[in-house]
Formats: sequence, structure tokens, C-alpha cells
Amino acid sequence: MTRPHAAPVVLLHPVALDAHVADWLDVPGLQALSLPGTGAPGAGAARPPGSLVELADWVAGRLTQPVHLAGCSLGGMVAMHVALRHPGLVLSLLAAFTTARTDRDAVLARAGHTERVGAPALVSETLERWFTHEALTATPRPAPITYAAERLRAADTVALAATWRAIADHDVQDDLGRVGVPTTFVAGRRDRSVSIESVRAASSQVPGSRLVETDDAHMGLLEQPGRFSSLVGAHVDWANNSR
Repeated sequence: MTRPHAAPVVLLHPVALDAHVADWLDVPGLQALSLPGTGAPGAGAARPPGSLVELADWVAGRLTQPVHLAGCSLGGMVAMHVALRHPGLVLSLLAAFTTARTDRDAVLARAGHTERVGAPALVSETLERWFTHEALTATPRPAPITYAAERLRAADTVALAATWRAIADHDVQDDLGRVGVPTTFVAGRRDRSVSIESVRAASSQVPGSRLVETDDAHMGLLEQPGRFSSLVGAHVDWANNSR
């Protein structure tokens, strides 16, 4: 049994999901936050802030001590902003299946599409982008994928579109050299949302960072929670040994 880490590990989740992404993870000391506007109805129902900077400040306001900060997809983007704006609160950074710079026009187009068709209509295409075909066709359907489908179906269309607009302005590529803590980037070879090249580009900007490539799709933390738990544990052990 791995001994608990002295400092908490805080996890930030992907778009439209919530803190329950951690339900299938086995990481000592893990805590997860539901970001405003992206959680389940009644849990994170407030409209999201207008920028990832505001989300980062919201996260910082809920950290009572320095933590190992991990994030996936949207959560990874927010985690980078936290590390840049509130370095005293971040002992280490793990950014998985995410990028330091988004394609603004493409993401704004996704926001507009979300508004036109409504969040529930996007469930199938989003699941296909997030998970492998093998996982989606497994019988019975894995519980983490059922959870993702339910959260996507329940997502508030206005809040989801606003979140995409906040993501459209995400660009910290040229700022990452200021990150001064042990940092791991995780890239999925089967990720249809974030290219390995973009993750490599982000990793190359952070002095001394590690790049870990896996066979995961975009939602590796839900499709392969055991593997993701091991990645987080290995990252924290490495970070602790680096200090």
C-alpha cells in the first residue's frame, strides 16, 4: 500500500464533468474540485467565469495550503494558470491530455455549435472524441463512461458554450518558462482532441519537465483510471524527490 503523500493532490476535471471524475482513481491524499459552471446540476450550477484566469483564481481561493496540482483537459489548462498566477500554492504540476494554446477559431466554432444544437445533442459525438471505440462498445458499458454520458446530457448549454469561449482564449505557451515546480505533461497517442505535438511543445517550455506518452484517448483518466492513478502517484513521488 502506497503511503499517503504529505501534501494533498488536487485534481481539476475536464469540461462538462465534475469532481466525481476522481471516484475511480486510487491516489493517496487525492481531492477533486468541481469548477464553477461545469459540474452536475446543483453542484456547480453557477455560470462559469468569463476566462480561465478567473477559474484559476477561483481554484486558488479554495487552496488552504500548497498542493500537488493535477488537471485533465480543461482542468490541465486551469492548472497551468494557477501555477503561473499563484506559484506559492503549487508544489508540482501535472497537466494531462491538454495544451498550452488552443485554436481560437475552432473552439469558438464549437461554442457556437453548442448554442445552436444544445448540449444534450452533443453527447454521442463528444463521447466518440473522448473515448476509444473499444471502450464505447464494451458490454456492459464501463461505469466511468456512463458517468461521462450522464454529465454531458445534463450539461447546461449556456454554461457549456461560455466555458468553450473561455477556453478559446487560452494561451500560456510563451509563459510556461516561469513555471518553477516539477512538472509532468501526459500525452495520449489515441487522443483525438489534443495532439502529442502540442503537448510536446508545452513540455519543451517548462524547465526540467517530464513528458509521458501513453496509449490513452482524450479521457484517459476515466477510460484507464488505474493507469492514470499510477501516473499521478509516480509524478508526486518524482516531485517529492526533486525538492
